[in-house]
Formats: sequence, structure tokens, C-alpha cells
Amino acid sequence: EDAQKNLNVSILTIEQQEKLRQFKIQTRINNETYLRAHPEVDEIIGDFLRLVY
Repeated sequence: EDAQKNLNVSILTIEQQEKLRQFKIQTRINNETYLRAHPEVDEIIGDFLRLVY
């Protein structure tokens, strides 16, 4: 999200802003669908975080 703060979406046209918004929404939906279909990913991430912290 920090990277998003540095983006200036106001230079995009209204149409481009809407396409970007829809893309972000669809990407989040796709990510959530994938993660729900692959519970092993959650386990791998959990294992990794336990090792790092």
C-alpha cells in the first residue's frame, strides 16, 4: 500500500481510473479464490513467518 501512496492516479483519465479500479477488484477476487482453493499456501506462509520471526 505504501507504493500506492506514491502513485498519482489523477493523471489518468476517468475511464483509465475506472479500469484500474476494476482491475484491482478483480485481482483481489482472483487472489482470494486461489488462496481458498490452495490451503497449503497458508501453511507455507505460516511456516515461513515462524522461521523469520
